[in-house]
Amino acid sequence: MSLGAEIIDGWTLPWPEIRVPAYQAGRVGAWELKHQFQPVLRGYFRGLQTAAENYLLTRDDRVWMSLSPVEIESLAPHVPHMRGHVVIAGLGMGLALYNALLRTPVRRITVIERDPEVIALFEVIRGPEWPSPDRFTIAQADALAWRSPEPVDYLYANIWNKIGAPKRPPTLARCAAICVRKRPDIGAWKPILFRSSPAIDASHR
Repeated sequence: MSLGAEIIDGWTLPWPEIRVPAYQAGRVGAWELKHQFQPVLRGYFRGLQTAAENYLLTRDDRVWMSLSPVEIESLAPHVPHMRGHVVIAGLGMGLALYNALLRTPVRRITVIERDPEVIALFEVIRGPEWPSPDRFTIAQADALAWRSPEPVDYLYANIWNKIGAPKRPPTLARCAAICVRKRPDIGAWKPILFRSSPAIDASHR
């Protein structure tokens, strides 16, 4: 069957390839990770591409996150900049956490997640190949109110206000401000491609 467009097969972006760990389907409370077969999907930066295996993170049967090319590609520009103490706002399926753990410049990772059911589900769905948990901690807290007890070298925020909301929440500027208050030498801080408009990006440079 022809879709009338070229199908991309393979990683062609200028950043290192995002690695997808093995997951196990599972459910905790209203949250569930489901396995789904979707042969072709559109990417965040690129067009249609093969995506034979996919997982959907749902809450009350509404999709919250997936391992689609959109999700994977949108993470790619961030990971190469992660180093030192990395803070990830929003656990999701742990894809950002997994790829941060694969980077040797990353000393330790703190994940901020406010929903205890998401944290419990993560323990159910992650496979045995995950790196040792001694390099990361998960703090149950609101990322917009949480304060780090130590300096933060990189902040990655990918949080939604509610299911179905655009991935650029209006409070995203406050996420960057959290990191500003964490480091006295934060003058060098520069968010990398937050999902926002150019005007919002420019306001934090």
